[in-house]
Order: sequence, then C-alpha cells, then structure tokens
Amino acid sequence: FDFTTPKPIECDIGQSHAQLNFGHGYDHNWVINGAPNADLRLAAQVYELNTGRVLEVHTDAPGIQFYCGNFLDGRLRGKSNKPYIRRGGLCLETQHYPDSPNQAHFPSCILRPGETYRTTTIFKFGTKPAVEANLPQGDNPSASLNSEQILVVKVSADGKYFLGQTERSLAELSAILGKAIQGNPNIVVLLQVEDFVEFSMIVSVLDLLEKLKISKVSLTTYR
Repeated sequence: FDFTTPKPIECDIGQSHAQLNFGHGYDHNWVINGAPNADLRLAAQVYELNTGRVLEVHTDAPGIQFYCGNFLDGRLRGKSNKPYIRRGGLCLETQHYPDSPNQAHFPSCILRPGETYRTTTIFKFGTKPAVEANLPQGDNPSASLNSEQILVVKVSADGKYFLGQTERSLAELSAILGKAIQGNPNIVVLLQVEDFVEFSMIVSVLDLLEKLKISKVSLTTYR
C-alpha cells in the first residue's frame, strides 16, 4: 500500500494481504497529508510510462479512494464499444474517510441545515519526458538518473527489442542499461512482453539483466 515511492500499480496488487483479498485488489481510502479544507494539496500523481502522460490530483479533501476496476468483467462497454475489462483503468476519488460519521476523531462530514458543502478537486493533465530522455549521457553515467527511474524494455512478437519507444539491439540495450545501473543501482526495469513472443527472446533479456546485476524487474504482457 506504500506508493510514496512511485511503482507500477501491478507490482504488489497480487500480494497475499487481507485488505487486497477483501477488495480483490486496490479499493481503499488513502489519508492525504496536510490539513483538509485548507489549501489544495497534491494527493496523487499517475505516470503512464509509454506515452509520458501525467495525471495530478490536487484537492482540499482529507482522503482519496483508489480503485482499479477489480470487479469489471468486460460485459459493460464504453466509447467505440470498447469493453470495460478487469483492471483496465483506475479511479482516484477525493472524499472524506469511510465511516466518518461514527469516528469522532475523523474530519467531520456532517452537513447541518442551512450549511453549504464546498470542496475543490483539480485533475491536472500533462506530459513529461519519456523514460529514455533521462538516461545518462556521454561519459558520465551518474549524471541523470534519479531514485524514481523506471526503464521500460519491450519485446515484440516480431522479434524486436525496444527501450521506451525506440528499437534497440541487445548490444545497445546492454550498453545503455549498463550506464544506467552505474548511475543508479536502484533503477527498476519494467519488461513488457507482447503475447506469443518467442520464449528465447525473454530469456535473452533476463540473462542480460542478470549480467548487469539489475535485480528490480517487473514483467507484464501486452497485445
């Protein structure tokens, strides 16, 4: 449940944890730091690695509910008749804490006759450079990476490797990732594998990561 350091949502969603079992994944309220009903605070930030899209949620509410579609099954359809599949998206809903009326030490959510309820939430959309843009440059591999760096390596079904959106050979991957790990030993590699890719290609990347001593790896598939 700790997202204070950015990580892919899927990293821990399958862990054996009572709360994750209850909700079949994330469907929980997070307490936002800072005094509610005062200034807007940054409550959450979501970064989509492939495109660089960023969502920031700023609010004066005390809490935020994070839900990721655990109970969708594809029967509901949305725009362009696309099905709403399980965990195909996420919600960030600013709110008061659940059970607030029964918890005197929680921020009050009681609205009395004649009072007006006001709250402000801003959903701010933007972009930031793709992951590859921050790779070490020149002869100084420690210049660019920060502790939150996640590198996306893709393996396509037609036998190609990509770093971010750029096609690379295994030798190029080795050189770039080698510089990256020198600059930041805590980098995370998100390995995205297309459906029906040859297993030998996955093994080649995993062997490369092992030789470079990159131990923090998340593996996902895509179509």
